[in-house]
Amino acid sequence: MVLPCAYLFVRCVHLVIYARPACDDRGLLRQIAVSWPSVVSGSALLITGAAIGGGWQTALYAAAIVVDWGGVYLTSRRGSWRIHSAAYFTERHQLFVIIAIGESLIAMAAGATDHPVTTALLAAGVLGVGAGAALWWLYFDVVSVLVEHRLDETRGQARLSLAVHAYGYAHFPIAAGIVLAALGVEGVVAYADSGKGLGGFYAGALCGGAATYLAGLLLFGRVSAGVWGPFRLTALCLLPAWLPAAVVLPPLAALAAVAVTETWWYAELRRSVRPDHGHVAG
Repeated sequence: MVLPCAYLFVRCVHLVIYARPACDDRGLLRQIAVSWPSVVSGSALLITGAAIGGGWQTALYAAAIVVDWGGVYLTSRRGSWRIHSAAYFTERHQLFVIIAIGESLIAMAAGATDHPVTTALLAAGVLGVGAGAALWWLYFDVVSVLVEHRLDETRGQARLSLAVHAYGYAHFPIAAGIVLAALGVEGVVAYADSGKGLGGFYAGALCGGAATYLAGLLLFGRVSAGVWGPFRLTALCLLPAWLPAAVVLPPLAALAAVAVTETWWYAELRRSVRPDHGHVAG
């Protein structure tokens, strides 16, 4: 019950504080007003699900997501939200990704709790940090900068639509993929020195999380910049096929391989969108 109540509190505080500087903007105030029903309705479903528990909780939580997302989509299509600074707006979401990746490293440390320090455990830790670095690189190297430039170039309703689709929806599988992959990495570390296989649960979280993350990146680049990542698409197709092998041998190096390949493949694009960081390509 603490989670949905805290969620409702944060959402309400957000809208109330948002209304303070918008007091002279009638269009923005109207936009904030029409956002309240979806916030209250979605939170009511969360609270009801927490009170009932069991299978109904899962169903009501899923319904809350649909109500929240649907409300945002419907009220923002012709809405009056304001994005005055594309750089600031994108930075807030980039910081969220950094926090999520940082939490994945904490999850890896949690998997090592109460385990003696062994060569297998250290190797799993190195691979886990490498996977986190690959997650970071795949997002921040090119695609996030490219989308920021595109958002900065657009104005009016086009900017709002781009923000809603790229950061309101495409960002969700990116964050969800990090969380799922973190669960899988935690299992890798926990079972590193056990002499047993990873198991279907953690292998599914590992491969499924990586696949969800790559799918989010593909969607993020497509809806915002019209770009498909061929290596990411290939890796996305291969990850489910690797699931049986991941039960025995976790394919953590796959994300790193994709990151290294894209570093070479997109060297010219990187120089065009990050002229002050062109030396990174080398």
